[in-house]
Amino acid sequence: MAADEAPGPRFEAAAEHWSRYWRAGYLHSCPNAFRGNYADELRELWHEFFHSLPARARLLDIGTGNGAIAFMARDVSGAAQKEFDIHAIDAAHIEPERAAAALGTDASGIAFRGSLPLEANEFDSGSFDAVSGQFALEYTELGAAAAQLSRLLKPGGRGLFVLHHAESMAVRTAQRDLAHLDVVLGELQLTHHARSFANHVSSARTSEELKALTEGAEGRQMLANLNAAARLVHERQRSDSSAQWLQGVTSQLAAVLQDTAQLNVAVAMHRLDVLDTEMQAHRQRLADIIRCAQSSADILRTATTLQTAGLASEPPRELLIRGGELIGWMLRIEKPVPTEGGTFVRPTPS
Repeated sequence: MAADEAPGPRFEAAAEHWSRYWRAGYLHSCPNAFRGNYADELRELWHEFFHSLPARARLLDIGTGNGAIAFMARDVSGAAQKEFDIHAIDAAHIEPERAAAALGTDASGIAFRGSLPLEANEFDSGSFDAVSGQFALEYTELGAAAAQLSRLLKPGGRGLFVLHHAESMAVRTAQRDLAHLDVVLGELQLTHHARSFANHVSSARTSEELKALTEGAEGRQMLANLNAAARLVHERQRSDSSAQWLQGVTSQLAAVLQDTAQLNVAVAMHRLDVLDTEMQAHRQRLADIIRCAQSSADILRTATTLQTAGLASEPPRELLIRGGELIGWMLRIEKPVPTEGGTFVRPTPS
């Protein structure tokens, strides 16, 4: 793919459900696992990598989201007076300023570019000393992404990536959440029951008319179906501590019923449209995480693809935090340096 090729509809469609997530102001994709920015051994890993870079290094953070890793690079640069030139891109629309404000900081010192996939970037060849990516590389079209990484890195340039591990807690949680959503959207038909009831009472113009429609046989049955579905959702939320987001679903349904009781059926319908859209987007994000998570065989193929593109790759390693919790794969790459004889050697780490 040419460096000056603009992102097309395919990238835009793939990024929309993530764009909705970043517009909500989340800093990274693991908000329930880390307060603020990443911590523990994961934070130490990134700090070690950024401290190893030379002063005034030009860094590209891919799949940046709302900038969690880019902010770490900026923190290291400032503390060590390294004066990094930091660029951060993502295929989705991003709002790092909003996430930064929630951290009590700002997004200055980083050149953010949303709606710019790595596969269709506009940077000059050999223009970066380092690349980084936290839960990013596995979401790309790997062959094209590897070619771009090889093109963008200077000889001697290095990269560090953390990728989803198929057996990590985050992926197992995503699998459970996806199962919950499939039940809510499919078997329980929660929003369908709410929409049916709202449609049924939409002709009411007075509280007396609303009461008559609600207390009629058809209205009572529709409300019973909705309440039964809501109770089952609530039971799922109570039985799975990782699925607290289901409480937001039932809260939204309660608001729909309140709007309906106040004869604001149009508002109730809009709320249901938003809820449906958000749940479908959440489902797509969960499916993405599960689909992109790397097994042992997958990560070896990823490393081989990078090597085929002309990048040296260390053997992938499992990354453990908090005394043994598996969070992902760690993968380091380097752009070989040509020698006088025309052969290439791996650079010596600084």
